[in-house]
Amino acid sequence: MNDPTLEERRKQYRDLRNKWQWLLMPREEKEQRDEKEEAHPHPHPHPYVAKQIDSMTNEEIWFKTVNTIRNRAGDPPMNEYLWEMFLTGYVYEQAFAIRRLVDRHPDSVSLTNVVKEIMEHADLLTRDVVVGCDGTPMTSEKPDDSDEWVQDANGLPVRGVRWQNYLQWQDRNDAFDRLRKGNDPSVDRRPDDRISDEMIRRMSMALGSDAIARIRHLCNKGLAHADLKGVLKGKGPTYNDIHASVRALVELQQFLTVDFLCIGSSTVVAEHQHNHVALLSAPLVPPMEEGVYVHVWHEHVKEMESWGKVDSFRPKFAVHPDEPNPSLAGEDPWT
Repeated sequence: MNDPTLEERRKQYRDLRNKWQWLLMPREEKEQRDEKEEAHPHPHPHPYVAKQIDSMTNEEIWFKTVNTIRNRAGDPPMNEYLWEMFLTGYVYEQAFAIRRLVDRHPDSVSLTNVVKEIMEHADLLTRDVVVGCDGTPMTSEKPDDSDEWVQDANGLPVRGVRWQNYLQWQDRNDAFDRLRKGNDPSVDRRPDDRISDEMIRRMSMALGSDAIARIRHLCNKGLAHADLKGVLKGKGPTYNDIHASVRALVELQQFLTVDFLCIGSSTVVAEHQHNHVALLSAPLVPPMEEGVYVHVWHEHVKEMESWGKVDSFRPKFAVHPDEPNPSLAGEDPWT
């Protein structure tokens, strides 16, 4: 049997990339992109990974907002039964959200299965496939600064096609440099460079952390039988386990979207709920000016948005997280 050609391998990767992109992109960005290009048919339209993470991050912000407001108000007394219901609901929702995102069942829409597919197709992930997957000419000849200035729809000057191709070639090669196999990121680029096994190992380790393992055990042994006594009495996974797991899953999604698929960065908190913040009041928190509630909510949004920055997720997953060696700029691996 003949080995697949480069174009056949690129098509196979494009199909996988479209699937992963469909699962990982936030809803609003995906819908905007689908208006411009034909949507890729996908057997799992709902619930995709990004939708689950949206819900999980908003739940996390609400929980932290309520607790911060109560702490700053001196932890005022309230009905113990209502408070326990609040805590129980938070644990249920977050534990099951985390459990679903790390589900190993082959039919599940989960981050675990995305990483598993990357692992299974590691031999496909060479530089000539990943960088040139869409067929865009990967020219490395830098156009002259005055070359190909054109006008956009608003009449403003923008770079032409040759510049766009060059910049895309540079960005994708730089991204691949961070992930490729080998200890020295400054060695010459080659078309047959491969994605590092270490990157895949780091992603797998994040999905199998001790905190996530404790939450999986809670779901399988406790929540499945409506038993939360261990959690409420301080046994089993802690609230810090939930917080750490939410952060790890957000950072992994951002890494896959920004550094692996090179789609671009996105906000971590997809929905701003100012109207809901305005309604926040007793019995969970003491009555305060609406501005106090909004300020605390924004504090936790800012914290969570920091998880989506490259200096947060890149060192944890990229094999060579620093910027590629400048001496490689303009080097053409196809010559």
